[in-house]
Order: sequence, then C-alpha cells, then structure tokens
Amino acid sequence: MNVLAQEEKPRIAVLPFRAVEVPQSVSVVLSALFETNLVNTNAYTVLSQSDWERILETQARSIADYADENYAIQIGKPAGRM
Repeated sequence: MNVLAQEEKPRIAVLPFRAVEVPQSVSVVLSALFETNLVNTNAYTVLSQSDWERILETQARSIADYADENYAIQIGKPAGRM
C-alpha cells in the first residue's frame, strides 16, 4: 500500500471503555479487541493510546496558555488601540 492511500484514511482513536456492571479487566479486553478489529479493517488509521494522550496533553497546555492572565493582557493590548 502506498503512503498516500494510508494518509487518506480517516484517523480515529478508541477511548477506553468504562466498566459498567462488569469487571474493569473485561472492559480493557473489549476495548483492545474493538481497536484491533478496527485496525484489521484497514479502513482507518487508528491512533494509539499514547498518540491521543499526547494530543490531549498538547491541547490542554495550549488552552492553559490562553487562560493565563498575562496572555490575555497581551491579546487585549492591540484591541485597545483600535
């Protein structure tokens, strides 16, 4: 398979299943089986858990930057000149 064909596939991530009325170990196994089956369809590029955790951490840091009061002041300065 060429690289372009792989890049055209939708990228998805499988979040861990939450155990409801079953042991946590069962939900972990079911999550892994579900993810494996998605990978085996070859219809998706499935992000690994470490990939989506890294993405979420990066987004959280980025959002935290915007919540910083000093950053808000920097953004507001050019707006005050208009």
